[in-house]
Amino acid sequence: MLKRIFNRQNTPWLVAGVLAIALIAVLLAKGNGSASNEINGVTQDNSGRRVMAWVDPMISQGPPHTTRSNHPGRAVDCGMKLVPLYADEAPSEATASSTVSTAGSGS
Repeated sequence: MLKRIFNRQNTPWLVAGVLAIALIAVLLAKGNGSASNEINGVTQDNSGRRVMAWVDPMISQGPPHTTRSNHPGRAVDCGMKLVPLYADEAPSEATASSTVSTAGSGS
């Protein structure tokens, strides 16, 4: 019986079936994990707090520490691990924009 199933004529169909099942399993596993881990394109951590951005931990010291990203990773300038900037800690947009505009006009 097994000899009839695993003969040369059926081998391509068996391989195609196994590959199709594996592809479906990978796509289903990948789809479930990524949908619930982002809010407005920003990757969230497991703290339960909303992450607004991922920033260089030395950003308060100014340039060149200005790395800001939507995803965790490493700062381009120093290689330090980016840390989450939470919504309850982030400055409001009005404060951030006025700070940037006054810093630029100080020259």
